[in-house]
Amino acid sequence: MPECKPVATKSRRYSRGDSEFIQPEVKRLLAADIIEPARSPWRAQVLVIHQGTKRRLVIDYSTTINRFTLLDAYPVPNIEELANTVAQDKFYSLLDLRSAYHQAPLLPEERQYTAFETSGRLFQYKRLAFGVTNGVAAFQRCIDNFIKRYNLKNVYAYLDDITVTGATLAEHDINLKLLLDAANECNLTLNETKSNFHATTLDMLRHRISHNQVRPDAQRLRPLLDLPPPSTAKELKRVSGMFSYYSKWIPRFSEKAGPLLHASTYPLHNEALNSFRRLKDDLAKACLGAMVDDLPFEAETDASDFVLAAILSQGCRPAAFMSRTLTSCERRYPAVEKEACAIIEAVRRWKHYLNGRHFSLVTDQQDISYMFDQNHKGKIKNTKILSWRLELTQFSYDIRHRPGVEHVAPDAFSRFCIATSNSNHSWNLQDLHESLGHPGYARLYHFVRQRNLLFSSEETKNIRRNCKTCAEIKPQFFRPASRTLIKAIRPRDRVSVDFKGPIRGPRPYLLIVVDEYSRFPFVFPCKNMTSSIVTDSFFALLCSRFTRLYSQ
Repeated sequence: MPECKPVATKSRRYSRGDSEFIQPEVKRLLAADIIEPARSPWRAQVLVIHQGTKRRLVIDYSTTINRFTLLDAYPVPNIEELANTVAQDKFYSLLDLRSAYHQAPLLPEERQYTAFETSGRLFQYKRLAFGVTNGVAAFQRCIDNFIKRYNLKNVYAYLDDITVTGATLAEHDINLKLLLDAANECNLTLNETKSNFHATTLDMLRHRISHNQVRPDAQRLRPLLDLPPPSTAKELKRVSGMFSYYSKWIPRFSEKAGPLLHASTYPLHNEALNSFRRLKDDLAKACLGAMVDDLPFEAETDASDFVLAAILSQGCRPAAFMSRTLTSCERRYPAVEKEACAIIEAVRRWKHYLNGRHFSLVTDQQDISYMFDQNHKGKIKNTKILSWRLELTQFSYDIRHRPGVEHVAPDAFSRFCIATSNSNHSWNLQDLHESLGHPGYARLYHFVRQRNLLFSSEETKNIRRNCKTCAEIKPQFFRPASRTLIKAIRPRDRVSVDFKGPIRGPRPYLLIVVDEYSRFPFVFPCKNMTSSIVTDSFFALLCSRFTRLYSQ
């Protein structure tokens, strides 16, 4: 951009584990001739992204060169068209490139922009770096030029996934050999463990492809097809809201949904169950052909205490569903991180649809919509959210907040699946009460309601009432049979006495006497809190004062 000027970001500090990972990774990149020492006015910082048990080293270019880079609008192939083209042949091989971006060289004059700091030194990339704004478009252009330069036939590339096809096995083998020879000449490295050779059925880009047949990936619809029938009024309300949200894509919705919407007994009767199954089947059929090239994608995400969920839509029509339970570690995340994790999981799951095109993200967490906004340049203190935000910089998207009341579709999957999660984990209210440290009824029932656990208030009271540990340990207070409040109807009818102190001074204790009828206080300083001082001195003095007062 015209206003481009060098930016050197502030140095970061790393944990011991991250430091031990960064140093050998930098040595590996140096040995592979991917990076080199730099003398550059630019300086970005290294981040370590934890993906399950694996870790990845990435560079945070969001505050340096990405701010001044104009968007490269080079397109990636349309997935539906690519799948239909591949399905016209009978034999397939799918090849995966190892560290794909690092196989595309950078011009010497552009390497300075990729400079980053680590281990007290400055390095720059000699090859395309992960995290730069136009990485997707640049790599797709390189692969397309590679196929065109060597005139490779029946070879189709979607970023680092290269597919070779043939109408016959002999034709396929010829096309595959030409590709391998060209890759060897250009020093392209293949990841053989992720490659698939000589197949008649191919799983490619979330599609299952065979000759003249293209089926959607079963994972797209599994959360919907596995959705259990509602067993409580609250679950029925959520699932009804989801079906109503997509009602325009379900023929004769009012007629089919009637028995389910008017159900009032649980478990549901047969007519309501049949209505629930018909609505799921119709919604699944509406999803099968929902991928349209001209319509933008919208990913709606939500998270509960146990489940992450997301729905991918085009033109308000659902195209794919995603949900999974949280791990024991993820359940301890604060609500903000759970909502952010739902967004990251959705983008990773549907990356093959979202790469290279603009899309929308919708969340009911307003803080996340602010932190993940690409126009937001402020500092983020949370390292986990910062690394996730960096991962999103390779995409072009808008993110917006939608209030939870209107966020019905993904909410149904994240909240409604809690019942299934509870049954799968065999929740026991007595065990829950003990694991929480024997809380009282109010705290225990608050925990149950917040997590939509299937226990009533009466069950919660009985657990608390019949707990032997609570009966033995917690204090029991005497409750007299008569609970009538005794009121003072004249002065000196009832007098309250108490000590306060110690305080500074020669007489550190205060004897406070309050007449409950007039609420008039008397305060007597005293040297100690012995009973003799109370009875002999102050009570006598106080009674004499009352006597003189009433005699006058």
